[in-house]
Amino acid sequence: MATIISGVLLYFSNGIDGQLAALLWFAPVPVLVVAYTDAAKVAFTVSFFAFLIGRLSWLTYLISIMTLVPAVIYTILIPLISSLLVLASRFIVRKNNGWPAVLAFPVIYTGFEFLMFAISPDGTAGSIAYTQADFLPLIQIVSLTGVLGITFILSLFSSVISIAWINRNHFSRYRKPLVASVLTIIAVLVYGFIRLQAGNKSKQQLKVGLISADEKFHNRSNTPDTLKSKAALNEYSKLIAKAAASGAKLIVLPERAIDIDKQNQSATVSSIRELAMQNNVYLVIGCADYSGEKVHNSSLVVSNTGLTEVDYNKAHLIKGLETQFNPGNSIGVFKFNKLQTGTAICKDMDFGGYVRKYGLMQLNFLCVPAWDFTKDDWLHSRMAILRGVENGFSEVRTARQGRLTISDYYGRVVYEKNSSEGQTALLIGNVSLGGSATLYTRFGDWFAIANLLTAITLLALTIVKSRKGSNRFAA
Repeated sequence: MATIISGVLLYFSNGIDGQLAALLWFAPVPVLVVAYTDAAKVAFTVSFFAFLIGRLSWLTYLISIMTLVPAVIYTILIPLISSLLVLASRFIVRKNNGWPAVLAFPVIYTGFEFLMFAISPDGTAGSIAYTQADFLPLIQIVSLTGVLGITFILSLFSSVISIAWINRNHFSRYRKPLVASVLTIIAVLVYGFIRLQAGNKSKQQLKVGLISADEKFHNRSNTPDTLKSKAALNEYSKLIAKAAASGAKLIVLPERAIDIDKQNQSATVSSIRELAMQNNVYLVIGCADYSGEKVHNSSLVVSNTGLTEVDYNKAHLIKGLETQFNPGNSIGVFKFNKLQTGTAICKDMDFGGYVRKYGLMQLNFLCVPAWDFTKDDWLHSRMAILRGVENGFSEVRTARQGRLTISDYYGRVVYEKNSSEGQTALLIGNVSLGGSATLYTRFGDWFAIANLLTAITLLALTIVKSRKGSNRFAA
């Protein structure tokens, strides 16, 4: 029964659409209760199949982006690892009272996600934290801790309920850590409410335009298409004029909106400069740049005077899908009317440590050309938005086959439009300026490291305790 309950809760709460995310707070509880009170084999079996049921919500999406065999392997691997994490938590809980038992699951799971971020080619993708991206009071914690603060609070909540239920008949030995944990969760939410209220004060704003043309205009191949690029530029010229007429001062196009190759480089760049000057706007254009010795996935920024402000090259390429490109090695920062502004591209936003470099530059806002996979339109837009909360800057993100979003540095999506089915989308809105310095930007992954070290310490101390023959658990 625990397998079914946890599995179903995980399936509906840990999907890619952000629906029913509140259920994730409770999803691990049945598994943890069984794991902490039953034999290790039972704990592993119940955990594995519960997490497997939960991961099935991702399967069709994974197949669409990585084919069947890798998708199936990944779908099995994550539940396997999650089950081992539950067993590690069980080991600590069954040997210890008080704080170690309550903290075991949250510090182990948070520490695992931190290690996963460090070695995964997809960065922070896959974290349970992103399910909560629309829960504004909670996500404010990432300005202090990074995204793993959310992971910790989610898993701490599940741990508190599990430990409290198991020890309901001898609660006194857990009273202090359980009460302190509940107060910590409440304090995080109160902090979020206060931060949001403080952020309601009016700030300077800039009118911007976000444009994604119909997908039929875009080149989807891995080689340049001069004719298609010319047609795309013509289409975007009309849409740019429309956005400028609506008052936009800066316009962001999606990732690989046009191709620039050796044949069309001069004409294309000249046309872009003319567009910027004629419409008196800054243009941020995602380009597949085949014109040099090395091929890059680029974001070209041209000012309203026709000057190239920055030609940024995407640093984090999608494995297996962007083999034609060479990664960039520096962030893209420029001035917009004396405002510190930046540009990054799609996958770059999955890497918290990389985007933190923009935070250290004290950006006012970040422009992000992107190209999503239709089904992940909500998830990938929110992953990017949390980078802005971590580092205290607003974002203007334009995605092909995804969502066009304008968000502030508190993670509020103030304007949004959908292009996920490949349709033309044009969004005009105001982006908040000013920025907000954060603890995370200054100190980086301090919280994640603290969790990892705590997990290692608890495991080491419990191993020593186990060798002395101590087994405190009695349920």
